[in-house]
Amino acid sequence: MRRTTIAAVAAAAVIAGGAVAVPAMASGSSPTPTPTSSSAPFKGLTDAQQKELCGFLAVHPKAGTALANRLDTWQRFADAHPAVVAELTKVAGMTPDQRKAELKAWAKAHPADAKAWHEFRQQVRDARKERREARKNS
Repeated sequence: MRRTTIAAVAAAAVIAGGAVAVPAMASGSSPTPTPTSSSAPFKGLTDAQQKELCGFLAVHPKAGTALANRLDTWQRFADAHPAVVAELTKVAGMTPDQRKAELKAWAKAHPADAKAWHEFRQQVRDARKERREARKNS
């Protein structure tokens, strides 16, 4: 249950588009999104979620650093490609079939943005693959 809660909190932070960094969530302060934030305002964590997150980060400090780096990477991409963020926000509430059709149509209409999104996703995949192989070889 604890891992599920932590995973849900981490996923919510990633989905929030980088509006908040992990150290800000773990501190007692109330984080606010940056003016260029690509997502809805961050509503903060409940006390129980914050306690779970702080406990997890105390035991796994590398996870916090990795999540913060991932959020920073997404934020840089989102700031450079607001059209991609707008489209992803638009399709987020659609059913999978609708989302697929809309994204295909959007990609045909916006090839440069679609290429940037594809390259960003490929970089994330490549980085994950490298980390898996490094763990496997160590």
